[in-house]
Amino acid sequence: MNPGQTMILGDLSGLQDFLFDVSAEGGGQARRLRARSVTISLLAECAARRILDAVGWGRQDVIFSSAGKFLLVGSHLQQENIAAVKSAAREAANWLLVETCGSLRLAIATCNLPSPMSATSSLDTLHQHLHRQKLQPWANCVADSGLWKTDKMVLPSLSPPCELCRRRPAGKTFNDDSVNRKICHRCYGDLQLGRDLPSTRWLEIFAEPNQETLDLLGFGLRTNAQESFTEESVEVFPTTSQCKINGPKVVSRPLLRNVPKDKHGQPIEFKELAAHSFGMPLLGVLKMDADNMGTAFRHVLEKSQDLHSLGEFSKRVDKFLSTTVNNMLALPKWNILYVIFSGGDDLFLVGPWDKAFDFAAEVRRRFNEEFSKDGLTISAGMAMIKPTIPIRDASEQADLLLDRAKTETAPGGKNSKDQFCVFGQVWKWHDHEIIARNAGRLVSWVQERIMPRGWLHTFLELAEAREKVDAGPVTARLAYHIGRNFPPRNAFGPRGELRNWAESLLDDFDEARHPETRFLPTILRYALTATRSPKG
Repeated sequence: MNPGQTMILGDLSGLQDFLFDVSAEGGGQARRLRARSVTISLLAECAARRILDAVGWGRQDVIFSSAGKFLLVGSHLQQENIAAVKSAAREAANWLLVETCGSLRLAIATCNLPSPMSATSSLDTLHQHLHRQKLQPWANCVADSGLWKTDKMVLPSLSPPCELCRRRPAGKTFNDDSVNRKICHRCYGDLQLGRDLPSTRWLEIFAEPNQETLDLLGFGLRTNAQESFTEESVEVFPTTSQCKINGPKVVSRPLLRNVPKDKHGQPIEFKELAAHSFGMPLLGVLKMDADNMGTAFRHVLEKSQDLHSLGEFSKRVDKFLSTTVNNMLALPKWNILYVIFSGGDDLFLVGPWDKAFDFAAEVRRRFNEEFSKDGLTISAGMAMIKPTIPIRDASEQADLLLDRAKTETAPGGKNSKDQFCVFGQVWKWHDHEIIARNAGRLVSWVQERIMPRGWLHTFLELAEAREKVDAGPVTARLAYHIGRNFPPRNAFGPRGELRNWAESLLDDFDEARHPETRFLPTILRYALTATRSPKG
């Protein structure tokens, strides 16, 4: 890297507020989420391009761009160039304020890089500048030279309001669930984009919006299902890795994620998705997040003192949680899972609860193979919900569980992170296979009528009572239940296996030395969920 360069760091914040600001009313919730997810990725790309155009840089100056963040490094900028960056950022902020009703906020920070050896300290300075910018997100929109721009503080009339978001005036009519609804232009664009995405090959960006495109930061976005893209476009994003055309306009980062489809090739909505579950028709709302990314970034910089190395590392993580995960979901075993967002160091998907449960462990296994040498781990939290629950509420539940996985040390563990939280407990990933295997055994015993399902409730009651101070002789109650109801010790086959399992559990019930005992509540809740009738 040559001395005397300038770094520009951009951050699009408020992603979850914008992504989940989707009403369950009006049907097509999954369709609108699909559109919002792609829009978030494209808005960050469009913001980066606005800055590149303002200073005369090119795509080769993008160090990384993913999950709403981008880092640009190019030739040294003079004051007039810095002013152009601020002007472009102000225009983008104004667009976001109006078009997303303030849900999305863009912060931009610049910093000179005197020499390659100062990369670490310069990036620290850049993050400090960015943090200050994020604390005053609309300052450049509603104030100028110390004076308020009062005209920017007057909201437009909402008469009549959009029937979906109720944030903007209705100006369009859309029939999505056999009801004509009056909706705003943004919700109308979301519905159209979400409808077209499953059959789209290219997402084309044009220099200016027109009647055929969706306005994104002053650019025009159009979906294209043809084999090749339009020559008039200024930038093109393939939707899948199967789009093989290369060229200076093509950004080699597929943006579309897996969308489950029925036998007619139509996207499956959340309610239908839950019906594919094992046992209870519930959705698993899974969130996964790489641990200690900041520490990993610092280690990369300390080893190389080169921002391009940092960019390559960031792209590796982003590629895994976007392209690699999406390729995994193309397999028949996993293609019923619906990716809401993936990229950067985050993954958020929805699907039948049992599939999401198993997929989390597979992602962790593959992630560990790829990044263990870099000192990276990954944690996950999964909420179990009915398909009628608004996705915002489900996301908040999954966030709380993910936070537990990152901050709460699992029973038998020495520290937090590198963990999974679901069914009310947190465990280390190395215990996951034991938990899943024991839960599966209980399920098969219930299904084969070797044990009544009611015994699962009895065991769960005793397992939970074990944690209470005034629980009484819980172990004695367990011993009585096993001795009175279970097959004899000399039983053969599955009945003998059931008795041996119960005896082993009883031996370890007080001390909980083994994962089978420590995580008994999870094992039992899994089995209860898997053996409950869908009509129950």
